[in-house]
Amino acid sequence: MANTGAGTVYVDASAGSAQSADPHADEIRRPRPFRSQGAGRDYARACFAARSGHANAHPRAISYRSAHGRRLIRGITLIIDFHTHIFSPQICRNREPYLNRDAWFGLLYSNPRSRLASAEDLLAAMDVAGIDKSVTFGFAYADAGLCRETNDYVIDAVHRYPHRLIGFAAVNPRELAEAAREVERCAAAGLRGIGELTPAGQGFAIDDMKVMGPLAEAARQHGLPILLHTNEPVGHVYAGKGSSLPWEVVRLAQQFPDVVLVCAHWGGGLFFYELMPELLATLKNVYYDTAASPKLYRDRIFRVGMEIASDKLLFATDYPLLSPHQFLGRLRVSGLSGADERRIMGDNARRILHIAD
Repeated sequence: MANTGAGTVYVDASAGSAQSADPHADEIRRPRPFRSQGAGRDYARACFAARSGHANAHPRAISYRSAHGRRLIRGITLIIDFHTHIFSPQICRNREPYLNRDAWFGLLYSNPRSRLASAEDLLAAMDVAGIDKSVTFGFAYADAGLCRETNDYVIDAVHRYPHRLIGFAAVNPRELAEAAREVERCAAAGLRGIGELTPAGQGFAIDDMKVMGPLAEAARQHGLPILLHTNEPVGHVYAGKGSSLPWEVVRLAQQFPDVVLVCAHWGGGLFFYELMPELLATLKNVYYDTAASPKLYRDRIFRVGMEIASDKLLFATDYPLLSPHQFLGRLRVSGLSGADERRIMGDNARRILHIAD
């Protein structure tokens, strides 16, 4: 971190100098060639085959851009990853102090093999996978000061890469008025959502209206979606699974029906209950991201999910937990129609984020 007098500039040691403004501010970057293995290779070849008509051709043989500067992947012109995490280069180089300052961070990242990624790492992964934009945020610490610190880095990254990154603000709802003030600060700085909130790590329940009420009201005032960590109530136990349950989201949605709620990790299966007629109205502004899906479900969930809630599913990787190009490979060979691919990969997210054509 370097103090330049004009604000804080985060320095990536791998780059050797302070990162300047996005040099490609007027265009979507051309992705690097795919370096694909397994399903990722299938994805790359499927993209090329769909565009060229040659089923066995290699993707490196073609340009990934159309004449007007956007890729054509079976009609998909914008791919948005709705769930990624970034950390300042300082934290990436030395996480040790933070392991002791936040128990949930320590649980997830005490293993040196648990990867941390900077904004530049994320952009490189996006370029390899052919992802145009990513919703990104830091870590939902229990401490309000650490939340401000991580938000400062996200604000800085979004200002440097405004055409690639869409920032969300991390706050602890238990801070009540302080959390609402941080939302206001971050919204004024250009962040466009709240989250990812982690109830177990931050010590609150999603349906505790004394805690969530002020935050939801702030979200409503600023027109911001709230991204919530949710988990499946059954199945294997893993670090960071948490204890938030689908019906807690239902209660919050009942109290704040006009606030957009995005449930991470398929909402712990909440999307299935959209088959119940009495929940359709309650869940009208509830969406579901696919973060970490390959670690949780068989790929058939993409087809099942699109059959139930095709306008509400959001492609999301949970980067750096998962590789975006490998995740896209799994999605692309899951058997979705072209129309469903367009919805889940970008169109649904564009509607939430108010991104024009």
